[in-house]
Amino acid sequence: MVSGGPQGRDVRLSSLPGPHLTVQASELSDQTTPAQTGRIRPPVRRPAGSDHAWADQQTYSPPPVCATHYVALTAVTPSLSGDPLAVLGAGELDCVCHGEAIKAVPQTLPPPVSLITLTGTGIRQIERDDFLPYALHLRDIVLSKNAHLQRIRAHALRRLPHLLNIYVQHAPSLESVSPRAWYDLPALRSLRLVGTGLEGMPDLSGLQTGTILHMIDLDGNRIKSLPSNSINITTDQLSLANSQLESISDWAFNGSRIGTLQLNGNLHLKRLDRLAFRGLGSLRTLSSLGTVVSRFSLYP
Repeated sequence: MVSGGPQGRDVRLSSLPGPHLTVQASELSDQTTPAQTGRIRPPVRRPAGSDHAWADQQTYSPPPVCATHYVALTAVTPSLSGDPLAVLGAGELDCVCHGEAIKAVPQTLPPPVSLITLTGTGIRQIERDDFLPYALHLRDIVLSKNAHLQRIRAHALRRLPHLLNIYVQHAPSLESVSPRAWYDLPALRSLRLVGTGLEGMPDLSGLQTGTILHMIDLDGNRIKSLPSNSINITTDQLSLANSQLESISDWAFNGSRIGTLQLNGNLHLKRLDRLAFRGLGSLRTLSSLGTVVSRFSLYP
């Protein structure tokens, strides 16, 4: 449950077992100086017989790159012991940084950060090892509505052993993703590049995971063609829905293992070659609702 007025936001972990605790994070305006800080109230040991966690106030100063914008910090993971006193110690933080004054991925967010959301920023490129300082705990990366984002560089997302999800959405200027952007991501479950300016199929061959990916979502991009051997991935679901696909060539998915392939809503698809799906293994479901092609032929 989230409550609070314009001066602050209380996040109550009311769904957790045992006594509740409150984490308070201030909403900082564009005029806020780095000296103006949010406050986190960590729990301290409560008197015997009390049904509530007691808290003393402790001041936390956000990093300057986010201090002039909105920073949300939320304890989300309870201690395995169920002791509310250990929630913040064993818990994790969600950090949201917003505003065009942010020109690069912040490097000094407070640990332990499990989710980083960058929204409406002025970032143009995701650089090499931008997220490496948070490798120990980082599980989710969200890049949302970053209109200036143009490139994801080589090794921008590597050596993140606990990363589960990468979500890039509403990035109309994104035109380049390095084939070496992804490296050493053994826990990765989903990759979503949705509503970007990509005109070609990104090279995903560098994805190295310890398990089969749950989803690769490439909906709403500007991808016009899938040449031969352009896709070589292993995933339960691949979605290329609502894109600008015009042609899919023979052997486009060669070497891939895909359970469900979604091609829904590709209104401009004119050519689907006879051997387009040759070399594709494990296919259970092919969905092409709303897609009409002038030449369509399955395996010979």
